Amino acid sequence: MGRKMFEMRSWVVRLLPLVFAVLLTLLAPLWYEKVRNMTLSLKTALLVIVLLFIGASIWASVAIGGDGEDEGESSFVESLSTETERRGEQQPTTETTTKPTAIVSAEPQVPGKPELTVHVRPQSNGTADVTLRLLVRERAESIVRWEVRDGGMPGPTNSDDDYHTWKAVPPGDYLVSARACSPEACGAWSETLVDVPEPEFAPATPRVAADFGWDESGAIYVTARWEADDNGTPISRWLIDPGGLPGRPVSTATSFKWEDDQAGVGYGDYVLTVAACNTHGCSQPMSTTIEVPKSAKLSHGDSAAGVGDCSTDNDKCLFMRVDINFKHAAYHFQCVDESENDDVWFDSRSPDNDDGPNKMWPMERRCYYGIGDGHKQYVRILTADQIVETNRLAWPRR
Repeated sequence: MGRKMFEMRSWVVRLLPLVFAVLLTLLAPLWYEKVRNMTLSLKTALLVIVLLFIGASIWASVAIGGDGEDEGESSFVESLSTETERRGEQQPTTETTTKPTAIVSAEPQVPGKPELTVHVRPQSNGTADVTLRLLVRERAESIVRWEVRDGGMPGPTNSDDDYHTWKAVPPGDYLVSARACSPEACGAWSETLVDVPEPEFAPATPRVAADFGWDESGAIYVTARWEADDNGTPISRWLIDPGGLPGRPVSTATSFKWEDDQAGVGYGDYVLTVAACNTHGCSQPMSTTIEVPKSAKLSHGDSAAGVGDCSTDNDKCLFMRVDINFKHAAYHFQCVDESENDDVWFDSRSPDNDDGPNKMWPMERRCYYGIGDGHKQYVRILTADQIVETNRLAWPRR
């Protein structure tokens, strides 16, 4: 309604100049005679008045029309507001809330919970070396360091390495924890129980004793004995290196005798080495050196019937056989009758011979039995550095 009133007032004001012009035109003939008789100055004054009136009408129509438009618009707005308020009493009001925009920062890169793997290596001194391996499967690329709680084990706790090692850890239980850290935060802790067992030792280093001797026939033999403290666990076997001695004892033996069916153990130095073992390992080895001297063994040889004083029908007349345990070159051998004040009844230089130990010495069939009953004979061998005597044999043969 206010809008319509505003529009009507605006048009009325704008039509005022037109209405004035129409009235002036209609009244002009009536005023013509009066105006014609007027003086020039009155005519001029009347014309100025008419023009001023026309100008004022035009200015008024423009000014009043503009103000009327503002007032009409203002009235229209007020009417519209009043109408809106009236309708607002009957309809619910809808409110629109604009939420503020939040600034969301990136989530921190936190490493996952590590997997712990422990390896315990017992040492011979009763302690153990412990190795801890750390593995993270989630966001492992963000790890810059590790935090480790060692549970009382000696050694460093924090590191940038995914392996941790503790040396010489005493027996006991240790609760070890670890977690991975990025530059922004640390992940969850993982823990594991490390059991370092009480020491279970291998046997102690053995004690070894060895010696040599001659049997009744004059052959050299070597004997050895060994023993060790088992440190609480029975010894199950022995590791034996005879060092060149003829034969190897079984692994459960604690003594052995080395011998030969001819001259015996060969001449030379032998290093016997023994170690003891149980279920926890083997001991440190122990070695001993056995010095076996040169030796010669005298025995009955082939028949010497018909040789020298031996009759052809004397089956008891025999050559003397000599076996030696050393390599020989040129030397002297002597047949000696002990019963006749060590009478040397044969002396000969042997030919060059390097056949090795335990070989029958070529006696050239010069030494033999059959000189007389009850006589004891032996052979004396003269080498470059020593004299080797055989065992004694009595006549007749037994």
